[in-house]
Amino acid sequence: MKTFYFGVRRVILKLCFIVEYLNEIILVDDHSDHTYIKDTLPSAVKFLFPSMVKLTRNSRRLGLIKARMAGSDKATGDVLVFFDSHVEVGPGWLEPLLHRIKQDYRVIAAPAHDTIVDKGFEFSGNPTTDSQGTFGWDLLQRWRALPDRERKLLKTKADPVRMPTISGCLFSISRRWWEELGRFDPGYEVWGAENLELSFKTWMCGGRLEIIPCSHVCHLFRRGSPHKSHIDNYLSINQKRLADVWLDEYKEIVYLRHPELVSLDAGDISERVELRKRLQCHPFKWYLENLLPDLYVPSVKLQAGGGLRTLSGPCVDTMQKDSGIAQLYPICHFKSTQNFHLTDANEIRGTVEVCLESDQKHNRVLLSQCSGKESQTWSHAGPNSTIQASAIRSSSMCITINGENLELADCNPDDVKQRFYFQYYMNQGLI
Repeated sequence: MKTFYFGVRRVILKLCFIVEYLNEIILVDDHSDHTYIKDTLPSAVKFLFPSMVKLTRNSRRLGLIKARMAGSDKATGDVLVFFDSHVEVGPGWLEPLLHRIKQDYRVIAAPAHDTIVDKGFEFSGNPTTDSQGTFGWDLLQRWRALPDRERKLLKTKADPVRMPTISGCLFSISRRWWEELGRFDPGYEVWGAENLELSFKTWMCGGRLEIIPCSHVCHLFRRGSPHKSHIDNYLSINQKRLADVWLDEYKEIVYLRHPELVSLDAGDISERVELRKRLQCHPFKWYLENLLPDLYVPSVKLQAGGGLRTLSGPCVDTMQKDSGIAQLYPICHFKSTQNFHLTDANEIRGTVEVCLESDQKHNRVLLSQCSGKESQTWSHAGPNSTIQASAIRSSSMCITINGENLELADCNPDDVKQRFYFQYYMNQGLI
């Protein structure tokens, strides 16, 4: 009991460094079945912080997204700060966030993210903000180095840094803007894509997302997901709603990467569509042109997409690698590592940045960063046909199977090891 009290006291005391600015601290218990949360935590909070901390327990498991909205329903302050439970703070973290929101209530202000590793709990800090949130066409958030064009906008190291997307684990927002934006989509389930929905609609509907370099907090990054739900495809539901409401014609790119989303029932989105109309939001094309002008945007008229299968069954798989010999995986699951698309430029892209490349010297097919060079272009006539390397002019070389690897061999349309088909062709639909 002493250890548990000490842990609760340590975390909340850090929040209370800025007690003069706090209206309350709300802890949301999402119907935990852990005894120390269900039975011990209420008495610990009541004993240690009877006036400042409010503990609310959901009557059933809602999942992270709805649990956060339930917490916001209980809040009474003018500014809402959302933190994962595994976030550590110190003196001076809150004031810069509040100051920026006071300047413009439509700014979502996030602190700079320092890191606590999950094994050993080492701390890794950074005195500057040198990264930027972005996204991939699999509708997952990504981070990249801050582009030069954004660095040039900063006059000092204390200037807010524009963020196309933010993490959902730590941010502050005015209650007024939270409500105007319609909070999170209430049709989202458990976890995932809610941060992209908030990011897209903030920029598209007249607001800003910023990292405030003078505010630092530490976030513990876990290796696995703790989220439990009776809904197996909750992430797909969220991504489908995100694409249909906010991505306009660009949703077709998402569908090419995830054909299973096309027929998925993700619930009624009419209220979200009406929200977008009411807020007179920009189109998604405006978001891309103004926030991510250098993001690779596949043509919405791609030749083919989805899984790339062999006639004998196995599928081409990146194995979560961005270099090395291209390989096959015996089971076709068509998830992110098996999503390929044949672009109008005749590239075969395994992810947004990784392409199949012909290596004539060693007769290999490689995974490499997409660069636009001719060795990354291919000729493919349609289902059950060969994939020929365009860069090899002395002879016709096609992709062939050698065990679990992809190699180059003299083209032979009758060889079943050289016949491939994509899961989806633009002019034919699903195969």
